[in-house]
Amino acid sequence: MSVLLGRGSLSGAMPVLATAALLGDASGRYTLSDSILALAARRVRRGDGPLDTVLVANDAAHALLLRLPSEFSLVGVIAEQSLAFVPPADGIALVSGVAEALSEIRDGDWVIVDPTRGRIVVSPQAEEIARLQNARYLRPSVLLGAAHTPARTLTGRTVAVWAQVSTLEEVQSALANGADGILIGEDSQLLAVGGEGEEGEDTEQDTDEAMFGLLRQAADAMGGGEVCIAAGVEAIHPRTIVALAALCRLSWAMRPDSLPFSIAELFGEMNDLIDAEEDEGRRAALPRLAAVVSEAPEGSGADDPSLVDFDEALWTAETLPNFAGFLPPVLRVVLAKPEDQNVMETVLSLGATGIVVAASQIERAKDSIRQVES
Repeated sequence: MSVLLGRGSLSGAMPVLATAALLGDASGRYTLSDSILALAARRVRRGDGPLDTVLVANDAAHALLLRLPSEFSLVGVIAEQSLAFVPPADGIALVSGVAEALSEIRDGDWVIVDPTRGRIVVSPQAEEIARLQNARYLRPSVLLGAAHTPARTLTGRTVAVWAQVSTLEEVQSALANGADGILIGEDSQLLAVGGEGEEGEDTEQDTDEAMFGLLRQAADAMGGGEVCIAAGVEAIHPRTIVALAALCRLSWAMRPDSLPFSIAELFGEMNDLIDAEEDEGRRAALPRLAAVVSEAPEGSGADDPSLVDFDEALWTAETLPNFAGFLPPVLRVVLAKPEDQNVMETVLSLGATGIVVAASQIERAKDSIRQVES
């Protein structure tokens, strides 16, 4: 597996997984290889329909304008030349400015093309495919092993299994074990970074840049998938959050009583930061907000002023509170002992939509979920 980077398009196309086809220049005509033509023909003869194809070319315009045979369905384009103007490509995942794409990608390679992040994954591993396929971004459906298949109870209810991580090595371990997402807590080494100014004092800008560099590596490893930062504004600046939210599906979790200002003021600051980033030609986005609670309130989430502005909730399973009437949009649990089947069954019966465990416990947690009837 290898990763190539370029400039993505803003056409709104989703990431795609498809077969690469190199666009050659023979006697001034752009052509496909005999091997790719034969592969597509065999697929159609089997009744599988056209071959989803990503054209790899020197120039994106030639690839987009090429009339492909009916055995092919164009879903993506990778171009070596960087485009000052990206031509219209509705529904096509387009990434340009990918250096040496024609030498790094071979005919018939499977590639993931993420046009939002300008990221190409060549010959992706199962965890790369699983993250985007399970999020229903990718086609075709790829048969994966149990480790990279969503965990479902005996009644068919899907429960997300995330990994709590502290280092980039743990992020890689989580992915290899089939994690659906990662949780980065405020005690994580990924947030424990800083820079030194000329007089030996930490500077806010250096700290933000160093922290974002590590978090970006985690988001890149996740392939744009689910990431949750569980830390307050004293640990991570909103500008880092909005920059990271453009690279992955980000949740920002914090204790409702820890904010030094209101949720409305926080959203206002983040929107101002997004405008400033976009004015500089950089991507930024709003995260989902999650409330970290030690126990559920007695009434419904909608009646609790500390939770009404949050999109989801995260709580710890050290004690099992009474969840009567507590119905946030999403409910995740930090579960200390996934091997305890009774605890797992109780947690899921309380309405949890996901659990968070150590990276090494992902497989065990999924096995436990598959034995629960609720």
